Amino acid sequence: MINEVDEYLNKVRDKLFSLPITKEYLRLEDLIKKDKMLKGMRIEITKLNAEGKIKQRDALMKEYNSVPLVSNYNCIKEELFNILNEIQKILK
Repeated sequence: MINEVDEYLNKVRDKLFSLPITKEYLRLEDLIKKDKMLKGMRIEITKLNAEGKIKQRDALMKEYNSVPLVSNYNCIKEELFNILNEIQKILK
């Protein structure tokens, strides 16, 4: 029985990773991680947060989130999250 469930879950995982939305999510995530400007912004956001400079942090976060690459990533991430929530509801 456990083997059957394990096999089924592997098929679901494989199907999930083959979806275009998952592939796009992973592609955008990789591009964001490799982008030097965005990495610098993330470091500065962390620094501002640690220093308690909330207004400056929020302003920089707004700028960061408005970058098209990040904006697209956040939209795709939300769509993928909704798919995962639907899977979770089915399994309950």
